[in-house]
Amino acid sequence: MPTLQEFYAMLEKHDWTFEYANGEAHYRGKAQRQELIALTKRDAEFLGLYNAYREHIFNHTPKPALPAGAGQKEGGNGFTPWQV
Repeated sequence: MPTLQEFYAMLEKHDWTFEYANGEAHYRGKAQRQELIALTKRDAEFLGLYNAYREHIFNHTPKPALPAGAGQKEGGNGFTPWQV
């Protein structure tokens, strides 16, 4: 499972408008959203961050702050956020 900071990186890399894409971009975005939602069901902090980031994208609210401890080396627990 990713850290909260790695989850934030996933939110930043996610194509939030994938539903308007065709082909591979659409399917990749859909799979990523499903992965994000699955993670929110395992941790309330992830759910809060997901909802805040989604509001930022679609309702132009301020971008959520980077969670505390960010800037630490990613993948320290064997998890690597998506490559774009």
